[in-house]
Amino acid sequence: KSEGVLSRSESDLETPKLGQIVTARVVRVDSRGIRLAKKLSQDGGFEALQSAYDLKMTVDIKVTGRNKGGYELRAFGQKGFCPLSQIAIKLPIDLDEMIGQTLPFQITQLGHREFTASRRVILEAEAAEIKKNRLLELESGMTIEGTIEAVHHFGAFVDLDGISALLPKRSFRRI
Repeated sequence: KSEGVLSRSESDLETPKLGQIVTARVVRVDSRGIRLAKKLSQDGGFEALQSAYDLKMTVDIKVTGRNKGGYELRAFGQKGFCPLSQIAIKLPIDLDEMIGQTLPFQITQLGHREFTASRRVILEAEAAEIKKNRLLELESGMTIEGTIEAVHHFGAFVDLDGISALLPKRSFRRI
C-alpha cells in the first residue's frame, strides 16, 4: 500500500463518508508518496508537467496561437512554446491549421513558469516503428506501390509506406 495525499484546499469533502467515491488525478508518484489533485492547474499542473518531463510521457496539449518562432501552447494552466521546427516532420502548408487543436506533445524543457514541447519527437518515433514493421513485411520479388516524393536529375525518391527509396534514372524505362 502507498499513501496518497489530496490537500484539504482541493477537496470538496466536508466530512468523508465510508464508501464515498472521490475522483482525483495522480500528479506525482515518488518516494514521498502519491500526490493527488482534483484538477491540474497552477501547482498541480506544474507537478504534472514535471512528471511528464521526467518520465518522457506524451501529454495532450492545446495549441493556442502562433508567433514568429513557433506555436503558443497551454497545458494544465501553464504556458508553453513549440518551436516551428518541432511541430511536425514536414511543415504544414497552412501554419495556422494547428491553432485550436489539442495534440500529443513531449515536454523537452521545463522552466518555473513556462515549458517547451515537441511533437516531432513523437511523430519520428511513430514513423520509425512503421518503417521497422514495413521492412519486416518486404520480401524479394514482391510487387509494391509507392508515391513519388521528389524527382532529381539522377532519379526519383519513392515513398513505400514509411520507407524512402531511390529509383535511379536508368530504371525509368523499366517502369
